[in-house]
Amino acid sequence: MTFARLGGLCIYLSGNSHDHTSGYEVRYFYVKKQLNMFEKLLNRLKDWFSDRNERMELIRDFNKSARNAFVSGIAPTLLKADMSRGCSDYKHRFSAWPNSGFRITAFSGRQLTKNELISIGNTIIDDDMLVRRLVVLGWDTLEVQGDQGQYGCRWQLKDYLLIGG
Repeated sequence: MTFARLGGLCIYLSGNSHDHTSGYEVRYFYVKKQLNMFEKLLNRLKDWFSDRNERMELIRDFNKSARNAFVSGIAPTLLKADMSRGCSDYKHRFSAWPNSGFRITAFSGRQLTKNELISIGNTIIDDDMLVRRLVVLGWDTLEVQGDQGQYGCRWQLKDYLLIGG
């Protein structure tokens, strides 16, 4: 019975040192495989937190720009972006979990018409670079809703990527 230390782990090694098919080598590869799986998990967590940070930064930047446009009189309606669950039918390979919806709430003090909501959504959709950034950061759904009323509008972002064009 032999113990070995590998990266802070104490590994039990057994077997005959003359038998090269079991014992040390088999246990070594098992431990190495476990460490590789653990390293991949840590990398995925690191990527998830990094992507989440970029998503929050985009939302902060959008909200700051929308506030400035409203205060300066450029935009007649105050817009506020946030994350939502999104639409499960719109999922794509890069969709984030669990919040894959990019929701914009328009504060106007009245119920907006469907055409007004569509106009706000089309303004976002017409910005090719923003749409690509939204998809890359894991959003699959654009939602636009008013601060009053029962309905809103949705767009499937991957339909507006203009890939290859």
